[in-house]
Amino acid sequence: MGNPFSTPCDPCVNKISQWLDEKLGYTHNLDDLEKTMEVLKAKRDDLSRRVTRAEDRGLQRLAEVQEWITRVETIENRVNDILSAINVERQRLFFVGFALRVYYRATVMGKVFS
Repeated sequence: MGNPFSTPCDPCVNKISQWLDEKLGYTHNLDDLEKTMEVLKAKRDDLSRRVTRAEDRGLQRLAEVQEWITRVETIENRVNDILSAINVERQRLFFVGFALRVYYRATVMGKVFS
């Protein structure tokens, strides 16, 4: 006879989680987004330092350069918003999965002991 404390629903929840990961498939893309954003921020920081040094020598910042730096900052804010929203959604899905497991275990235990 099987273990009355085993939870056969856990594989179901795991399958659902795997299916969601496959369908959403954003984990790999998020890694790429984060890496690309780091490279872009590094280029922005390097350019900002070069511009500051040039301004210290009396040169003027080009409007095109300022526009590029501003655009990178806007992109950075958007990426941060996306990453924050995804983290919130991951936490929500984790708690939903946890609640399903607790409910299922309580239901199985209720049937085993009744």
